[in-house]
Amino acid sequence: MPPRRVMNSPDNKPAERLTIPRWVAGARGARPALRAGGRSLTYDQFGQAVYACTRHFQSLGVRPGARVVVILPNGIEHVVVIMALTSLGAVAVPLSPEAGPMRLAQVAADTGASWCVAQGGIQSPAGVMVLRPADLPLAEEAASKTSFEEVAAACETVCSASLAYIRYSSGSTGVPKGVMLSHGQAMWTAHMLAEVFGFDEGHRELVIAPIAHSGAWQRVAATLYGGGCVIFFEGPLSVAAVLEDVTAYQATGFYTPPPLLRSLLSTGRERVGEGLRSCRSIEIGSAPLAADELAALLDLLPQARVFFHYGLTECSRAMVLDARAHPDKLHTVGRPAPEVRVSLRDETGREVRRGAAGQIFLQGPQRSDAYWNRDDLNQTRYSGGWLATGDYGSLDEAGFVAYLGRRDDMINCGGFSFFPPEVEALLGRVDGVSQYLIIGVEDPRGVLGQVPVALLVPAEPAGWQANVFLKAARQRLPAYMVPRAVRVVTALPLTGSGKPDRRRAAQIYSMGEG
Repeated sequence: MPPRRVMNSPDNKPAERLTIPRWVAGARGARPALRAGGRSLTYDQFGQAVYACTRHFQSLGVRPGARVVVILPNGIEHVVVIMALTSLGAVAVPLSPEAGPMRLAQVAADTGASWCVAQGGIQSPAGVMVLRPADLPLAEEAASKTSFEEVAAACETVCSASLAYIRYSSGSTGVPKGVMLSHGQAMWTAHMLAEVFGFDEGHRELVIAPIAHSGAWQRVAATLYGGGCVIFFEGPLSVAAVLEDVTAYQATGFYTPPPLLRSLLSTGRERVGEGLRSCRSIEIGSAPLAADELAALLDLLPQARVFFHYGLTECSRAMVLDARAHPDKLHTVGRPAPEVRVSLRDETGREVRRGAAGQIFLQGPQRSDAYWNRDDLNQTRYSGGWLATGDYGSLDEAGFVAYLGRRDDMINCGGFSFFPPEVEALLGRVDGVSQYLIIGVEDPRGVLGQVPVALLVPAEPAGWQANVFLKAARQRLPAYMVPRAVRVVTALPLTGSGKPDRRRAAQIYSMGEG
């Protein structure tokens, strides 16, 4: 079984002792902490609910180090359960409610979980006790009136190096791998995001993306770390609904993968500008974004700071671009975050010269040190204190990194090697096109090896012609990057975290699906 202590201590400093997360024990009293629909919790109520839930888990026999799968939708219950588990020293294993019974059984078996917190309708595997949110003391009216001194004293004293989360990520092979993250690594990310993005007690975060995934969860943690209020978006996702919630709650920021952003940019300028007037901090991540799209957002929202990030579950927010501060670097994913180091290397492991393409290697306080039960991957991905990401990029003289793409997605067309995100970044937005995705497929003529093709969603499908897209591609791209064919689809395939699913896209293209 992998060790529970997973955090590197290169400086040999003694590990920090944590009695309870800062966001639960804080002296923020009656300030709002969590809101979902008509429900809300102040920081006092939030801490008391976490305490009551922690005591309940302890009464059931959940002990430090126990793995507990959490498969809940976005909401107050999700946050309280995660905080309660980590406060008592247990290990939270978050899964999306859309994961399905096979993935749940696979993860429960891999982690040796004996408990699963899930909504009704989700059946847990044999030997795993299912705990329903309705059976837990989560509601504010059920929370105790215990003082914070008693709360902190009752919770386990956990070491910052102890395991707090196992977050599963499929990666390019589709085989799930559990990323091990310690309390210290999670706390560092929350602190860093709050500092870099300026989250304080006045911040109101509208949570749109699923918090079962690390990208959105870290926004929740950073908001609470800074003393702000987390507001959960509810209902079917649409541009109109997001604008309505931003206005109703006067949200000051949100995080989104690119698809929603592109939908916002294709909506009426006046409507979006008015709807997002209260926003001061918008972050985009999980997938590449073209420079002209970032520029359009900056122009649309002159009052907001716009950030783009690059990172993995294994090393979140490793690079951050403050787009307004660096308008000449919109083609990059930014510079390394505080205390993060980046190295670009060739296939032999040697660093490449500035401007040359190489695999991205990362070090940093938030970097995980191992996968759960995957010694094979640990040997290939973690070496000498560095994480080999499998992503390729280039580093300029100012320290900004341009993202090129995944090694597995590289297209080799007639001797020219390039990545789909390179094509998308050069091509940018195309009139009449809502979204598109570049992939590589085998050359049907058997001459060029692979050729680029595009999956595309027209803004107005009726009467749309592929030549409009191909004409723009010929004008903006080198000949070898121009897509050889276009397939029109109703929606682009995405992973659960909002990233482009190029593997599924290739299947759609090969099967001729629309």
